[in-house]
Amino acid sequence: MSSKYFFVGDFCLSGWNNNVSDSFSSTCLQWHKLIHQSDLTVANLESCLIENGKKCDRFMAVPQSDSGAINKSGIDVFSLANNHTLDCGSESLYFAQTYLHKAGIETVGAGKNIKEANAPLIINRSGRRIGIISTTDATHYKASKHRAGISPLSARRMKKSIAEIRDQVDLIVLCIHSDLEFTNYPSPWKVRLSRKLARAGADIIVHHHPHTLQGVEIFEDTLIAYSLGNFVFPIHATEYMQNRNGNVNESAILEVNVEFTANDSRNISYNLIPTLIDENNITRFADGKTAENIIRKITGYSHALDDKEKLRKKYLKLCLEQARRFIWGTYYTLCRSGLSGTYKYLRTHFSTKMHRNWMRGLLTLGQF
Repeated sequence: MSSKYFFVGDFCLSGWNNNVSDSFSSTCLQWHKLIHQSDLTVANLESCLIENGKKCDRFMAVPQSDSGAINKSGIDVFSLANNHTLDCGSESLYFAQTYLHKAGIETVGAGKNIKEANAPLIINRSGRRIGIISTTDATHYKASKHRAGISPLSARRMKKSIAEIRDQVDLIVLCIHSDLEFTNYPSPWKVRLSRKLARAGADIIVHHHPHTLQGVEIFEDTLIAYSLGNFVFPIHATEYMQNRNGNVNESAILEVNVEFTANDSRNISYNLIPTLIDENNITRFADGKTAENIIRKITGYSHALDDKEKLRKKYLKLCLEQARRFIWGTYYTLCRSGLSGTYKYLRTHFSTKMHRNWMRGLLTLGQF
């Protein structure tokens, strides 16, 4: 018996202003029929949902009045473990969870405390139990015993979670939001981590955060997608996405077919469906030569996964860019905010895993 699952990249409704519903309705027409062929569809929610009347000046904030478009998405599960979930505070997290759950959409990767944030989501679909674990290296938002937040990335903890639910589910999915942005090549440490978690028993591993497409591989029977890009994202409505490397307008729907055999083994195959975000921020299926070109690029990115030297050089270049931004950021913060502001800026960087990772990469010349 086989099951079909869809995984997509970053899903962001911010920045469409008053045209969210109209733009998103147009977008939905492009993939709604396709998504409803699946037993389960999973995405990363790259937005903060805020209740009407509440204020938040962060770009990723989406007011309740514009959140109704999510109900049209066909998404069954949103991963919340990312670097924007708490941009508007814990109240926004609580509201988002309540709002999504009322709409029949499950969430994973964040909660009112560390136990809830780390808890796997176990969901039944078409007679199969799927366990989903979500985590991120954006540890400045990590939950604690008495504080709401996200599930902080920890290989040891994820391996433990995999072992704990292995006998309870038919399929284990990991959603990981980490690494550096605007590159088509994962860091060497992310490749090693993914393969380590594959050996620990994960069946499907899907990464987010780079805002670009990266390679896909089947490693020891585990499907690993290193980044699926921007699925729904108003890339033309924010300066942050302008003139970036990696083709931020290209994405892909990951269609996964799992054949469950009589001896409880799983045969996994996949198909990539290329998409493009047009000048109106509408996601459309790529076709013809455009689709072929995107698939050809992904094939190239995938071949590079076993080229350790290429990955090291790509990563080192990104680490050097991060170091330059960090130095200038420290200088500008000192000029604007004085010593107290600079101390906070430095403390955040040195205490957050996503920053420590590139610092380690810099010190090891891109190897780790």
